[in-house]
Amino acid sequence: MGEFALVWAALRYRKGQAAALAVLAALVTACAVFAPLYDRVMLQSLVDVRLAHTTPLLSGVQLEAAQREAARWSTEKPAVPPEPTELLDRVPPGARASYGPPVLGWTDTLTHRVGTEVSVGQLMWRTAACEHVEIVDGRCPRAAGEILVSAADADYFHLAVGRRVQASELSPGTEAPPGRHLTVVGAYSDPDASWFVQDLTGFSGTTTEDVPVMKRHEAWLTVEQTFTSGRRLPVATSYVGLRLRPERVGVDELLRLGDQLSALRTSLARSTSGPRVQLTTGLTDTAADVRSQQHDAHVIVPLLMAQLGLLCLVVLWLALVAVTDLRRNEVAVARLRGRGVRGGGRLVLTELLPAVGLGLVPGVAAAWAGGALAARLLPGDAGVELRLPVLLAVAAVIAVLVLTILLAASRVGRMPVDALLRRSSSARRGWRVGAVDAVLVVACGVVVVLFVGGGLDGPVALVAPSIVALFTGLLLAHLLTPLTAAWGRLLLRRGRARTAVALLEAGRSPALRSTVTVLTVAAALAVFSVDAVVVADRNRTAAAEQEAGAPVVALVASHDLTAVEEAVGDRPGVMPVVRIQGTKTVPTLAVRPADFRRIALLPGDLADDLARTKAWAALEAGAVAPVAFTGTALSVTATAPGLSEPGEGAVTLGADLASGSSRSHTELGPVPREGSRRLTAPVSCDDGCDLVGLTLSTTGGSRVTGSVTVQDVRSDGAPVALGDAWSPGPDDRATPHRIADGLTLAVDTRGEERVSVSQGWLPEEVPALVTAPAATPDLVLTGFNGRPQAGRAAAVVPRIPGAPDRAALVDLDVFRRAASSGSDLQVELWAKDTAALGPVVDALEHDGIGVVSTTRLAEIRQRYDQSAPAWSVSLGLVVGLAAIGVALILLTVLAVSGWRRTARDLSTLWLGGVRRRDVHRLGWTAQLPAVVLGVLAGGACGLVGAAMSMPIVPLFAEAPGVDTLDLGTPWVPVTVVAAAVLAVVAACSTGIGWTVARRASLERVRETA
Repeated sequence: MGEFALVWAALRYRKGQAAALAVLAALVTACAVFAPLYDRVMLQSLVDVRLAHTTPLLSGVQLEAAQREAARWSTEKPAVPPEPTELLDRVPPGARASYGPPVLGWTDTLTHRVGTEVSVGQLMWRTAACEHVEIVDGRCPRAAGEILVSAADADYFHLAVGRRVQASELSPGTEAPPGRHLTVVGAYSDPDASWFVQDLTGFSGTTTEDVPVMKRHEAWLTVEQTFTSGRRLPVATSYVGLRLRPERVGVDELLRLGDQLSALRTSLARSTSGPRVQLTTGLTDTAADVRSQQHDAHVIVPLLMAQLGLLCLVVLWLALVAVTDLRRNEVAVARLRGRGVRGGGRLVLTELLPAVGLGLVPGVAAAWAGGALAARLLPGDAGVELRLPVLLAVAAVIAVLVLTILLAASRVGRMPVDALLRRSSSARRGWRVGAVDAVLVVACGVVVVLFVGGGLDGPVALVAPSIVALFTGLLLAHLLTPLTAAWGRLLLRRGRARTAVALLEAGRSPALRSTVTVLTVAAALAVFSVDAVVVADRNRTAAAEQEAGAPVVALVASHDLTAVEEAVGDRPGVMPVVRIQGTKTVPTLAVRPADFRRIALLPGDLADDLARTKAWAALEAGAVAPVAFTGTALSVTATAPGLSEPGEGAVTLGADLASGSSRSHTELGPVPREGSRRLTAPVSCDDGCDLVGLTLSTTGGSRVTGSVTVQDVRSDGAPVALGDAWSPGPDDRATPHRIADGLTLAVDTRGEERVSVSQGWLPEEVPALVTAPAATPDLVLTGFNGRPQAGRAAAVVPRIPGAPDRAALVDLDVFRRAASSGSDLQVELWAKDTAALGPVVDALEHDGIGVVSTTRLAEIRQRYDQSAPAWSVSLGLVVGLAAIGVALILLTVLAVSGWRRTARDLSTLWLGGVRRRDVHRLGWTAQLPAVVLGVLAGGACGLVGAAMSMPIVPLFAEAPGVDTLDLGTPWVPVTVVAAAVLAVVAACSTGIGWTVARRASLERVRETA
């Protein structure tokens, strides 16, 4: 029989062991090969996503060349721009391969007179321009001087087909700017903005902000000869546009393009001679983002897979040790027959190498299938690529597997013959620790100390759970054997034979240490992976909700808040939000608190804190009825008993009024020195006013103390109730006291000044919820009219949904009082869903108000989810599940390799008088304490490792603008997973033990080793 036939016969004879070794080798191979495959698929998907969400303007390349003015002292002529074909040569040939055919062009700014007005706009030539517009009248230009105008310009400027236009170049400083005679040959509409990389229409007849003011006309399209024939237009700019072909761009191409375009931009910026050339592209930023995420992925993915691969390799080694121990008799026979140490090792090697080698191909196939599955699940059109890193991974795993087998075979081959023939437990007894185990324990302990002390950071912190678990598992394994044996002997002396025998059986088992160590590491990986995935998902959700503010947010193209409120009506699912961004003040959101609490994405803890601290009530402090009246004259009765004053007319009573969008002050008249006086002043309150304050003005050089009583307030004879909620003004020099039919003002002034008291409907300081960075003693907001508005921090909150980290939240109704809508504010619509927003948008469009943009929470969340850190951390689920699978394989291998010895020991107990039922129970309970201990310890290590590593694991491709980080342990998912792992492993261990116990029979006692 040939050697191959002998090997095949041996594999068939021990097919269970061979299958287990092949599966473990396949897992090691799959871990090593899957890492580069998944990394590539993930990055290619990232590139596809980024390019799909990048506009042609940003992904493309635009080069514009304009004349460079010569220096004042130079005699050289200004450098004119090159021809578009010459400008194209500046783009590196390697970069052009990723772009489509170039779009060449010329652009200039021309003016022409229309009656008494002057219009200004662009004259443009672009390659195939007429193919990207709809010609509604006439034809496309064919000769120099022919132009195609927009349909809006044809109507506004009366540019009929055939009309001749005298246009001049807008070149400042030129006494006689060059001109062109242009002939209108047609009109166009619906230009393709992505082709022209700008909007050509939409502003016909609007005015410029320059001086002198001119009317704007839309882009006029012409042919190249208009620019190149005749006298040259000196201010014209040449143009080259390149449109990206995403199907030609992968990870390597994108990174190379980013480097090439960055170098070109730097070169053009440093050039001080020749025409001024400007490069416009957003691809460099996209490439920088992908490169940053590539760096994170190149660390996170290999570390995750390396931990799993290392666990698989350790389990493979333990399996090889168990399998080689079963071949000790065969090696001893070979040694006795003169084959020597090498011969004995070769005997084991020839059987193990094929068994392990059988797992290489399935391992590579499994990795490839995993990569293909990832390519299907991830967005984009990524495919599995066979690249050099994959081949290197295959070569590395083959080398590692061969080395592991050589070490296992050498271990048995070098044993003395008497040791090979001796039948005894291979497990050490007592507290002695081997040299290798001691080195591992010390090394892991040092790494754990470094983690705790902050000496290790970055993505490498992902190894913390494995290191902590390995350290704990090794300690438990070496403590458990002597403790179990001692506890068993103690129980035996106390007469508790069943439990004592189970403990003694577990303590003498050579697989105890391996089981505890591997289960600890596997459970730690499973718990950590769930913790990491849930924490990452929770933080991405919080960041997306913070950025969005509400499930759906629409920016309205109008400052007319009244029109927006009318469109909203009484719909409960939509609310108006006013965002005010001042130049030097705190950014402010003005909302109605009740609607905000119902629609905004408030974090649960923040909502509870605000409700508990009554911050919402403080924010609604403006819910005071105004002192409203209507009329043309306001009169009061003023009395000043005991008021010290230097003379008649030294104190003047005034009133602050609010009318719609304005505030005004009216002097009612001097306060009498004694007695009472009726003071009357004309007011413009035909449409209604609100009395928001009373003032007392004193003259210079005087000191006034005492009180003034204001009673019988009337408007055109009708009584006006002053109401409640009067408070001192910001100077605190006047104090109001409410009386039955009026108000008493206690004053203390020095010199010429005006003191006041205010009515609560229009507070001097607007209450606001502010974030910590904005919480200053002097809070200054920007009012509706664009002017500074004093604020008061009613409460400090960690963040405000939809706002930056430095922001304030105010009551919309309080904030808009006595102020009109200015240009500094923007009006938004926040809605619970798109269905609720739809009718409001339709109502606005019916009134001629459009929506600039609509942002949805789902879109923002998708942007956070479609990133390399998110995909990398999600890989932890695969690692955790695979780790549990590997642990189960180890339990199976250990049971298969030692079931004869275990069954024989159980049979011996049966023969010694132990009941058969107790023997069966002992078969599955002996290892159960070690399994439970390993899983529980592993779960604790996973939580400790997560606490150590998660603070320094990148969760986002780019840090959010507002910190929403929450790394708290998700106890419910973690507990469920730990319980599931314990149940699965315990069930597997019980099933294995029950199966082995069934094989125990009295005939087993006669079996030899």
